[in-house]
Amino acid sequence: MTYDKENAMYYRITNDDKYLYLNFYKDEYAAKVIKPGGIMIFFNTVGEKDTLNVPNILFPVYSYPNRDFEIILARGFTGVPASKMSIYNKYGITGEAKYKEISTKSEYAKDYSIFEGKISIPRKLLKDNSTMLSIMLLLRGVRLKPLPVGANLGILMNTTPEQNIYFSNIDYWTHSWIDYQLK
Repeated sequence: MTYDKENAMYYRITNDDKYLYLNFYKDEYAAKVIKPGGIMIFFNTVGEKDTLNVPNILFPVYSYPNRDFEIILARGFTGVPASKMSIYNKYGITGEAKYKEISTKSEYAKDYSIFEGKISIPRKLLKDNSTMLSIMLLLRGVRLKPLPVGANLGILMNTTPEQNIYFSNIDYWTHSWIDYQLK
């Protein structure tokens, strides 16, 4: 797996002639993935670093008060309605996730939990026949809207340094771009 330092997460992207496969492993502040934001994945099929009008997936989907590892939100895929759907759907977009807490750690510890996830997408659902994809991995964390440029949460009231680091890691949006050549 490749380490993505921006999202503090490991990923692996592979494909065969029918599917594109994405695997994720996060053991640094993994709660960021299961909070309201989840992992948003944008697929630019012309190889540009642009998220406007491109197919995208959100997984896992947070549904208060529970996280839901059984739902995917897909948008922009050819022939697929933009909606939440089961990970077992007629379009062939599938997801699998596991989240494990380590009981001997503080819930604010960097390595308190581990997230593992997998997504597979039929290649025929991507709009273009291009072989070059630009894929953006976006972790929104707790905040559903990004902070304005230059904004800083600062130190929270009545919290420990460990809690301040935890909240700054799971609250801020992070993203990275991956250029991927379909084989």
